[in-house]
Amino acid sequence: MEAAGAKALADFSLLPATVNGATYFHLRRERSINCLDRERSRFKPFPSDPQRIMHIHHYAFTSRVPSEARFFCIPESGQLLATNAMVERLSAFKLKGLELEPLPFSN
Repeated sequence: MEAAGAKALADFSLLPATVNGATYFHLRRERSINCLDRERSRFKPFPSDPQRIMHIHHYAFTSRVPSEARFFCIPESGQLLATNAMVERLSAFKLKGLELEPLPFSN
């Protein structure tokens, strides 16, 4: 939590779990940010409901992406997303067991 900072987790609640005497936290999304640009993104909709997205192949975001260093979620996906500033911050801590994967996206 220290590596991410308090503001980074503003849209989540933390659910603690203890495994082998060590405490871990699961992030539960409390709020999502509607910032996916559907016109510029490439995605596969559900055949039964074309308004819902089954898979996003290429992300494009609107100006509503949070500018401060933080994690966020979008309504169309269950993935935990992070701003570039958050990725840089976490990389500096050299955390074990954390894998950051870049998304295919455009500004």
